[in-house]
Amino acid sequence: MNTVNLLRPLSTHYLHVRSKDATQIVDGFNTDFSIQLQSAITAKPNEEIHVSMSSLEFPYSFYNISSDLQNDTFVFKKGTDADITITIEGGSYSIDDLITTLNATTAFSAVFTASFSYVKGKITLLNGSGSSVLIKWTESNINKILGYRDEQNDETVANAASSVSPFIVNLATVHSLYVKANFAAANVQSTRQGSSSTIQKVSVDVNSGGIIYLDSRDHIQVTKITNPVVDLLQLRITDQNDRLIQLNNCNYEMSLMFQIFPKNHTPTDLASRRVVQQQSIALPLAQPRDLVRVQPPLEIDDSHPIEGTSEASHKTKRLILDDLLDRIAE
Repeated sequence: MNTVNLLRPLSTHYLHVRSKDATQIVDGFNTDFSIQLQSAITAKPNEEIHVSMSSLEFPYSFYNISSDLQNDTFVFKKGTDADITITIEGGSYSIDDLITTLNATTAFSAVFTASFSYVKGKITLLNGSGSSVLIKWTESNINKILGYRDEQNDETVANAASSVSPFIVNLATVHSLYVKANFAAANVQSTRQGSSSTIQKVSVDVNSGGIIYLDSRDHIQVTKITNPVVDLLQLRITDQNDRLIQLNNCNYEMSLMFQIFPKNHTPTDLASRRVVQQQSIALPLAQPRDLVRVQPPLEIDDSHPIEGTSEASHKTKRLILDDLLDRIAE
C-alpha cells in the first residue's frame, strides 16, 4: 500500500501587490518598483523561505515596436550620400500597418518600396532610387521585425533590384514576461545569466489590448531564498531579453506567497510540496508447480517406533521430504 506524507510549511505569508501603491525605481516604468514590508518575513537558522507567485493580472498595453524594445530603427546609405536612419514611431503594428508606415515615410519611399507576401510571410525591399543602396543591418535594430537576423551583414542592393528577407517577419516581439526579485535564489538558473533572480515566467498568450493572467498553463515556480529575512522587496518585470516592459501608464496586480520550511526538506515544485509518496514494492508471485499426489487419510497410530511421533505425522514428513527431493531432481 502507498503511504502519503504531507510536507507542510511552518508558516505561510501572503503579499498582495498593486503597482500603483509601489515606489518606482526607473522613472516612467511601473514595472520596476520597490515595496517596504510593514512586517518582515523572517526564517530561523534551521529554516528557509520559499516564495511563489499565486496570481497575476497584467495588461497587454506594451507595444511590439518601440525604442524601449530597441527594435525601431532602419539604417541605409544611397551611393556616397550620408547615412539615413528611419525611426518607426512606437506602437502596436500589424504587418499591414508596418508596410504602410514605411512606404509613407518620405526618406524611405525616396529609395525603397516595401511589400509583403502573405504566402511566404516575407518582406521585399525594392530599390528604385536610381543607384545602389547599402542597407546597414549592423547598425539597424529592426532586423528581426523585418525577417532578418540580428547579426545580419550589411547588404548592397543594386538599382531596380530587391532585398527579400531570409526569414518570415516577426511582430510577436515579447514572448513571455519574467518577474524578477532582489533576493538571491538557491535553485533557479537561466541560459542567459546562470544564477537567476527570476521568480516566475509568465506566457504571453493574448493579443494586444487583453489581460495576461498567470494560469494553469504556466508552471508555478517555487524559489528558495538564500536570505533569511525579506523586508524590502524590489521587483522587475522584463521581456525574454531582460528589457523592462513599458506599460504606458497602465497598472496591474499580483499576489506572492511566502512559506517557511525546515531546511533539508525542499520541494522542487508545488506538486512535490504538497505530496511526497513512497512507492510500494511488488513481490513476484510464486510460480505454479506440479500437484503433489494426495494420499488417502492416514490412521493415527501413537505406537509408532519413533518416540513422540505418530505414524500419521511421520508419513506426512516423508511426503514433504519426497516432494523436496523431486523438486531438487528437476
